[in-house]
Amino acid sequence: MRSAVVAVFAAFTLAACVPATGVPVASAPMQPLAPQPALLTPEQAARNFVTVVETIEPVAESVCRETRPRADCDFLIVIDDRPRQPPNAFQTLDQS
Repeated sequence: MRSAVVAVFAAFTLAACVPATGVPVASAPMQPLAPQPALLTPEQAARNFVTVVETIEPVAESVCRETRPRADCDFLIVIDDRPRQPPNAFQTLDQS
């Protein structure tokens, strides 16, 4: 009985590996899973960045002042627009 169950299981497992249509899988045209979003123009990306900065900077400075009243909470948020630089995000503290 056990060997019959194993044989049936093996037959189903092997049958799952064969395409039901008889058409090789590689010849089927590839369809994208979802439409690809359009890339933003540099101007659109810059406007989006400015909008985010105008929203986030006052909140970040307010939270900073509440949690660390003696700290310098004047944040400057900028984009490093040097060509061919890898994406990166960081925080620094300068003299001013």
